[in-house]
Amino acid sequence: MLDCTKTIKGLLFGILIFVLTILSSIFFFVYRNENPSLAKLITEISEIILLLIALIIAIYAYRRIKKHYNKYYLPTNMFDVVLEIFSLGGVFAYNINSFIAVFYGLTHGKEPDDEPYILLKAGQSDDSDLTNNITLLFSALLQIIQSSIQTLLILECLRRYASDNSSYARKPGRELITILLIINICLWIIDTLSGKRYTVKDYLIDYFGTLKWSIINAFSAPIAIFYRFHSSVCLSDIWSGLYYGELEDNFKEMEGKQSESEYCQI
Repeated sequence: MLDCTKTIKGLLFGILIFVLTILSSIFFFVYRNENPSLAKLITEISEIILLLIALIIAIYAYRRIKKHYNKYYLPTNMFDVVLEIFSLGGVFAYNINSFIAVFYGLTHGKEPDDEPYILLKAGQSDDSDLTNNITLLFSALLQIIQSSIQTLLILECLRRYASDNSSYARKPGRELITILLIINICLWIIDTLSGKRYTVKDYLIDYFGTLKWSIINAFSAPIAIFYRFHSSVCLSDIWSGLYYGELEDNFKEMEGKQSESEYCQI
């Protein structure tokens, strides 16, 4: 039977985030043809908000879990560790290339058909394009930082278990893991439906060229999307496995004896 204790607040907050993510995805497809700049802006702002929340939660959860849980010498599942690190490489490859392209685009202009770059002058850039470029730059940077910290959290959690009966009963950090799990699902939805589609981020094609970006996108984008999916799987394992270590049988036995004594007193 699935034990959902100490997850109510995290689950409610996660459901709220999930609903808002679905709404932002709907708005993206509504405005994708009518107003592409607005569609991109909606996608990037949604992603930035999710990444900021996930970054704060990952840092806080890392501190709590290191404090309340003992550590094994090696992770319980080395295959998950290998997949997590491998998929993190895809996140780095995609977002570092995105960061370079956007940063160059903010400081240099480029004409189609691989013409030379020229320095942008004040007033040449459209306000909406400038806003989109800034959000894209911030989103790529946040992706790199958040995924790195989250990977450290996952690798650390895969090596830990409840240190005492108190930690087993209170389950500190479980609500945070619940929120982080749902946010990764939301980011996976955004990346799959809109965020890493070939036709969305045309600034990358402008910088790298169609052939080069096709090769980079073909290798890095699927792995970057897989990172969010695999992180969700790892967090679901942590959600259940972190709190059911060697103390599970002892704690249940203690609870059974306590309930029997209360029944006898009645």
